[in-house]
Amino acid sequence: MDSLTQIVLGASVGEVVLGKKIGNRAMIWGAIAGTIPDLDIIGNLFMTEIEALAFHRGISHSIFFGVTFSFLIAFLVNRWYGRYENDAKRVHLNVGYKSWYIFFFWCIFTHPILDSFTSYGTQLFAPFSNYRVAFDNISVADPLYTLPFLICLVVAAFYNRSNPKRRFWNYLGLGVSSLYMLITLLNANIVNQRFETKLKERDIDYVRARVSPTILNNILWLGVAEGRDSFYINYHTLWNTKAYQKMDVVAKNHFLLEAKSDDKTINILKWFSNNYYSVIELENDTLQFNDMRFGTFSQDYKNGKDYVFHFIIHKNDKGKYDLIRANAGPPDTESRMNLLPLLWQSIKGDEK
Repeated sequence: MDSLTQIVLGASVGEVVLGKKIGNRAMIWGAIAGTIPDLDIIGNLFMTEIEALAFHRGISHSIFFGVTFSFLIAFLVNRWYGRYENDAKRVHLNVGYKSWYIFFFWCIFTHPILDSFTSYGTQLFAPFSNYRVAFDNISVADPLYTLPFLICLVVAAFYNRSNPKRRFWNYLGLGVSSLYMLITLLNANIVNQRFETKLKERDIDYVRARVSPTILNNILWLGVAEGRDSFYINYHTLWNTKAYQKMDVVAKNHFLLEAKSDDKTINILKWFSNNYYSVIELENDTLQFNDMRFGTFSQDYKNGKDYVFHFIIHKNDKGKYDLIRANAGPPDTESRMNLLPLLWQSIKGDEK
């Protein structure tokens, strides 16, 4: 999920583990630990764009990383505070290496666990498997999850570490966020059943189907079903079940990819999209690879530039494809300005 949410979660978990012993330092160190997995973006500095795409939410978001890296950071932090043991003017925390290890493991490990509930996918089992866990029940940024959690954490920080109200507010934040997460799982189940019903009503033959919430909310959902030659797209809003009866049909055009099985770029893009992809032919041996899992910003599937995640690839002289450009986000400034009003209209069920 977004960085602010991971900071809040890390700080809250840190408070649970060591807050009673070290007060607000537990929140600070927890917030730092909660952002560590996302430092994999440093890979952008020395990797190609396609390699960085595969690296993000990889090894740094795994169980293995949480277990092993916690040994190192716990050792360093324990040494940092332990060095002041005989200096009365310096801060010395009598915590111990074992407690620091437990602290950092939970603050780091809860980061990829939370990410796994989104649609992007998290390689929890790396480096032993590149399988990406994605439960598809919450957006990568959801204010209703983050803001109550943040408010409770801030209130807790103003109380003394020995004050029971501090623990009450922190646990309240964890409880509210966990309850909301449970609600999103229930929403996902409801929407999935309704989407499958629509597909059956239209006698659509499909191989697999998935639903996921759109950005910043858990009310408007996107359903994608894969047929033999096409994808079937339908939106659903929990507030208005009569809206969005139209089913968009998008040609897969997989035949346009004549790459061999050892084409690195194509294989990574297929893996990244979990094979939910369509292809648009441009010109001069150039193609647009669209990740269908995230849909488009305006629900317009004829406008190639409107896909949330799309990639421009070009066949080189060796017959392999190179990634020319990766696009994520609104295509232009005007679209960005219209994004929130458009989203609100869509949530209400105002169809195009």
